[in-house]
Amino acid sequence: MGLHTDVVRLLRRNPRINRLVYVSCNPASLMDNLQRFCQPSTKQYAGQPFRPIKAAPVDMFPATTHCEAVVLLERDLPQQSAPQVDTKLQTKFAHQVKAELQLLQPQTAQEPQATDAQPTEPQQPAEAVASVKMESAASAPAS
Repeated sequence: MGLHTDVVRLLRRNPRINRLVYVSCNPASLMDNLQRFCQPSTKQYAGQPFRPIKAAPVDMFPATTHCEAVVLLERDLPQQSAPQVDTKLQTKFAHQVKAELQLLQPQTAQEPQATDAQPTEPQQPAEAVASVKMESAASAPAS
């Protein structure tokens, strides 16, 4: 079977494709499709032809008679100018992506920075400190 002739035509006419990796388990369809990919341009098969670069058999099913053929096809296409990029739109998109990534990152509390001069003690709320002082004053022996 191989590739349908319409698929071969579409691939040959597409100016953005300059490399194909063709995998086949049928030697007859492989030869038929390669002939269509590599023949000179015609009315029926327009576009630059491909040329075979490398071919390798791959035995994916040991102990059977089946063997896959992998063929690298390439062609030289004229260089096309790169499309113009809207830099304002690109910058806006980059900022949106950055903002969304920041929303996805877990928020972690920052630990207070200790100075080299004095070690820091854990901070306690004023009410807790006051209640500890009041309790210790009440439990202290009277003089």
